[in-house]
Amino acid sequence: MNTRNEVEDKMTLLARLAEPEFAKDPLIRPNARMLGAILVAFNALLLAATFQGFRTLAGPTLGDVTPLEAFMGTVLPDLLVLLGGIAMLRGDLRGKRLVALSIPLGFCYFVVQTWQTLPYQPLKLVGMFEIVPIAVIWYGFFYYLVVTSQVGPDPRPHRKVVSRAVLAVAAGVVLLFASDLFTAASGGGNSDPVPQASAQVTIAPA
Repeated sequence: MNTRNEVEDKMTLLARLAEPEFAKDPLIRPNARMLGAILVAFNALLLAATFQGFRTLAGPTLGDVTPLEAFMGTVLPDLLVLLGGIAMLRGDLRGKRLVALSIPLGFCYFVVQTWQTLPYQPLKLVGMFEIVPIAVIWYGFFYYLVVTSQVGPDPRPHRKVVSRAVLAVAAGVVLLFASDLFTAASGGGNSDPVPQASAQVTIAPA
Protein backbone atom coordinates (compact mmCIF):
# COMPACT_ATOMS: atom_id res chain seq x y z
CA MET A 1 0.00 0.00 0.00
CA ASN A 2 2.83 2.39 0.86
CA THR A 3 4.54 1.62 -2.43
CA ARG A 4 1.35 2.36 -4.33
CA ASN A 5 0.92 5.66 -2.48
CA GLU A 6 4.52 6.63 -3.25
CA VAL A 7 3.97 5.92 -6.95
CA GLU A 8 0.78 8.01 -6.93
CA ASP A 9 2.60 10.87 -5.18
CA LYS A 10 5.35 10.79 -7.78
CA MET A 11 2.79 10.82 -10.60
CA THR A 12 1.01 13.74 -8.94
CA LEU A 13 4.31 15.61 -8.68
CA LEU A 14 5.01 14.95 -12.36
CA ALA A 15 1.52 16.12 -13.27
CA ARG A 16 2.07 19.33 -11.30
CA LEU A 17 5.39 19.82 -13.06
CA ALA A 18 3.63 19.57 -16.43
CA GLU A 19 0.60 21.66 -15.38
CA PRO A 20 1.84 24.53 -13.17
CA GLU A 21 -0.41 27.35 -12.07
CA PHE A 22 1.05 29.91 -14.47
CA ALA A 23 0.15 27.67 -17.42
CA LYS A 24 -3.56 28.34 -16.91
CA ASP A 25 -3.39 31.84 -18.37
CA PRO A 26 0.02 32.24 -20.06
CA LEU A 27 1.36 34.94 -22.35
CA ILE A 28 2.16 32.33 -24.99
CA ARG A 29 -0.08 29.34 -25.69
CA PRO A 30 1.38 27.13 -28.43
CA ASN A 31 -0.73 24.52 -30.12
CA ALA A 32 0.26 21.22 -28.48
CA ARG A 33 -0.13 19.23 -31.70
CA MET A 34 2.10 21.58 -33.67
CA LEU A 35 4.67 21.72 -30.89
CA GLY A 36 4.56 17.93 -30.63
CA ALA A 37 5.26 17.60 -34.36
CA ILE A 38 8.27 19.91 -34.04
CA LEU A 39 9.58 17.99 -31.03
CA VAL A 40 9.19 14.67 -32.83
CA ALA A 41 11.00 15.90 -35.94
CA PHE A 42 13.83 17.55 -34.04
CA ASN A 43 14.50 14.73 -31.60
CA ALA A 44 14.22 12.05 -34.27
CA LEU A 45 17.01 13.86 -36.11
CA LEU A 46 18.94 14.32 -32.88
CA LEU A 47 18.67 10.63 -31.98
CA ALA A 48 19.76 9.63 -35.49
CA ALA A 49 22.80 11.90 -35.21
CA THR A 50 23.58 10.62 -31.72
CA PHE A 51 23.43 6.94 -32.69
CA GLN A 52 25.54 7.71 -35.76
CA GLY A 53 28.07 9.32 -33.46
CA PHE A 54 28.11 6.31 -31.14
CA ARG A 55 28.52 4.00 -34.12
CA THR A 56 31.39 5.88 -35.73
CA LEU A 57 33.24 7.02 -32.62
CA ALA A 58 35.50 4.69 -30.69
CA GLY A 59 34.97 4.45 -26.95
CA PRO A 60 38.13 6.34 -25.89
CA THR A 61 37.14 9.35 -28.03
CA LEU A 62 34.24 10.01 -25.65
CA GLY A 63 36.79 11.28 -23.14
CA ASP A 64 35.56 11.30 -19.55
CA VAL A 65 32.01 10.32 -20.54
CA THR A 66 31.08 6.70 -19.89
CA PRO A 67 28.52 4.93 -22.09
CA LEU A 68 26.02 5.02 -19.21
CA GLU A 69 26.52 8.76 -18.71
CA ALA A 70 26.14 9.36 -22.43
CA PHE A 71 22.92 7.34 -22.46
CA MET A 72 21.45 9.10 -19.42
CA GLY A 73 22.45 12.53 -20.67
CA THR A 74 21.74 12.23 -24.39
CA VAL A 75 19.66 9.25 -25.44
CA LEU A 76 17.24 9.08 -22.50
CA PRO A 77 16.18 12.77 -22.57
CA ASP A 78 15.77 12.64 -26.35
CA LEU A 79 13.67 9.48 -26.10
CA LEU A 80 11.46 11.10 -23.47
CA VAL A 81 10.95 14.17 -25.65
CA LEU A 82 10.29 11.99 -28.70
CA LEU A 83 7.68 9.86 -26.92
CA GLY A 84 6.13 12.90 -25.26
CA GLY A 85 6.05 14.73 -28.59
CA ILE A 86 4.26 11.81 -30.24
CA ALA A 87 1.62 11.87 -27.51
CA MET A 88 1.20 15.65 -27.88
CA LEU A 89 0.94 15.27 -31.64
CA ARG A 90 -1.96 12.89 -31.05
CA GLY A 91 -3.63 15.39 -28.74
CA ASP A 92 -2.71 13.62 -25.49
CA LEU A 93 -1.49 16.32 -23.11
CA ARG A 94 -0.03 13.70 -20.80
CA GLY A 95 2.88 13.71 -23.21
CA LYS A 96 3.94 17.01 -21.67
CA ARG A 97 4.92 15.08 -18.55
CA LEU A 98 7.57 13.10 -20.42
CA VAL A 99 8.93 16.22 -22.08
CA ALA A 100 9.02 18.08 -18.76
CA LEU A 101 10.82 15.14 -17.16
CA SER A 102 13.53 15.26 -19.83
CA ILE A 103 14.44 18.87 -19.04
CA PRO A 104 16.20 18.39 -15.65
CA LEU A 105 18.01 15.33 -17.03
CA GLY A 106 19.31 17.23 -20.02
CA PHE A 107 20.20 20.28 -17.95
CA CYS A 108 22.19 18.29 -15.37
CA TYR A 109 24.12 16.54 -18.12
CA PHE A 110 24.78 19.89 -19.81
CA VAL A 111 26.19 21.35 -16.59
CA VAL A 112 28.44 18.34 -16.00
CA GLN A 113 29.71 18.36 -19.58
CA THR A 114 30.33 22.09 -19.48
CA TRP A 115 32.34 21.72 -16.27
CA GLN A 116 34.45 18.92 -17.79
CA THR A 117 35.16 20.68 -21.07
CA LEU A 118 36.09 24.12 -19.72
CA PRO A 119 39.74 24.96 -18.93
CA TYR A 120 41.09 24.61 -15.42
CA GLN A 121 40.58 27.06 -12.56
CA PRO A 122 39.89 29.95 -12.40
CA LEU A 123 38.62 30.03 -15.99
CA LYS A 124 36.38 27.06 -15.25
CA LEU A 125 34.34 28.99 -12.67
CA VAL A 126 34.18 32.08 -14.87
CA GLY A 127 32.96 30.00 -17.78
CA MET A 128 30.32 28.33 -15.66
CA PHE A 129 29.00 31.69 -14.45
CA GLU A 130 28.75 32.83 -18.07
CA ILE A 131 27.30 29.71 -19.69
CA VAL A 132 25.01 28.16 -17.08
CA PRO A 133 22.70 31.20 -16.66
CA ILE A 134 22.15 31.26 -20.43
CA ALA A 135 21.32 27.56 -20.32
CA VAL A 136 18.89 28.15 -17.44
CA ILE A 137 17.04 30.76 -19.50
CA TRP A 138 17.04 28.51 -22.57
CA TYR A 139 15.78 25.42 -20.73
CA GLY A 140 13.30 27.56 -18.81
CA PHE A 141 11.83 28.98 -22.00
CA PHE A 142 11.54 25.48 -23.46
CA TYR A 143 9.77 24.32 -20.29
CA TYR A 144 7.44 27.32 -20.51
CA LEU A 145 6.47 26.49 -24.10
CA VAL A 146 5.80 22.86 -23.26
CA VAL A 147 3.66 23.36 -20.17
CA THR A 148 1.62 26.22 -21.67
CA SER A 149 0.80 24.34 -24.86
CA GLN A 150 -2.81 23.24 -25.23
CA VAL A 151 -5.05 21.44 -27.70
CA GLY A 152 -7.75 23.42 -29.45
CA PRO A 153 -8.15 27.00 -30.65
CA ASP A 154 -6.83 29.90 -28.60
CA PRO A 155 -9.62 32.33 -27.66
CA ARG A 156 -7.19 35.28 -27.66
CA PRO A 157 -6.27 36.39 -31.23
CA HIS A 158 -3.14 38.34 -30.26
CA ARG A 159 -1.76 35.44 -28.24
CA LYS A 160 -2.45 33.11 -31.16
CA VAL A 161 -0.30 35.27 -33.43
CA VAL A 162 2.61 35.31 -30.97
CA SER A 163 2.37 31.57 -30.38
CA ARG A 164 2.39 30.81 -34.11
CA ALA A 165 5.40 33.07 -34.60
CA VAL A 166 7.31 31.20 -31.88
CA LEU A 167 6.41 27.85 -33.43
CA ALA A 168 7.49 29.12 -36.85
CA VAL A 169 10.90 30.04 -35.45
CA ALA A 170 11.14 26.61 -33.81
CA ALA A 171 10.28 24.91 -37.10
CA GLY A 172 12.97 26.98 -38.79
CA VAL A 173 15.52 25.76 -36.26
CA VAL A 174 14.54 22.16 -37.06
CA LEU A 175 15.00 22.78 -40.79
CA LEU A 176 18.42 24.36 -40.22
CA PHE A 177 19.46 21.46 -38.00
CA ALA A 178 18.30 18.95 -40.61
CA SER A 179 20.19 20.84 -43.29
CA ASP A 180 23.37 20.76 -41.21
CA LEU A 181 22.98 17.02 -40.63
CA PHE A 182 22.49 16.25 -44.30
CA THR A 183 25.42 18.49 -45.22
CA ALA A 184 27.65 16.74 -42.70
CA ALA A 185 26.46 13.33 -43.90
CA SER A 186 27.09 14.14 -47.55
CA GLY A 187 30.50 15.52 -46.63
CA GLY A 188 31.39 12.37 -44.75
CA GLY A 189 31.72 14.16 -41.41
CA ASN A 190 31.24 12.42 -38.09
CA SER A 191 28.68 13.55 -35.54
CA ASP A 192 29.73 13.91 -31.94
CA PRO A 193 26.86 12.89 -29.63
CA VAL A 194 27.99 15.01 -26.67
CA PRO A 195 27.77 18.51 -28.21
CA GLN A 196 24.60 17.61 -30.06
CA ALA A 197 23.00 16.49 -26.83
CA SER A 198 23.76 19.86 -25.33
CA ALA A 199 22.11 21.48 -28.33
CA GLN A 200 18.95 19.59 -27.46
CA VAL A 201 18.03 22.49 -25.28
CA THR A 202 16.29 23.33 -28.20
CA ILE A 203 13.24 23.00 -28.86
CA ALA A 204 13.90 20.93 -26.44
CA PRO A 205 16.02 21.27 -25.65
CA ALA A 206 11.36 24.36 -28.79
